[in-house]
Amino acid sequence: RGVGEVHSLEAFAALNVAGEVVTWGDPDSGGDSSSVADRLVAGVTSITGAGKYGMCSAFAALKDPGECCGMKLSLASTF
Repeated sequence: RGVGEVHSLEAFAALNVAGEVVTWGDPDSGGDSSSVADRLVAGVTSITGAGKYGMCSAFAALKDPGECCGMKLSLASTF
């Protein structure tokens, strides 16, 4: 399990050793994960940022066994 932090221009996402993700900052940059918060409290194995032109504007959290939760624009989704 990895521990880490990713950031966009105005938001952050952090993964702790317990597999929990915390996001903060501008909701339009991925800082609001409230709609998937129940899926981010445990079992997350990694987080990453994505965006255009080298600028991160969203975050994704990968869970066991392959569930992915995305956070962007105050709307979060489970894929």
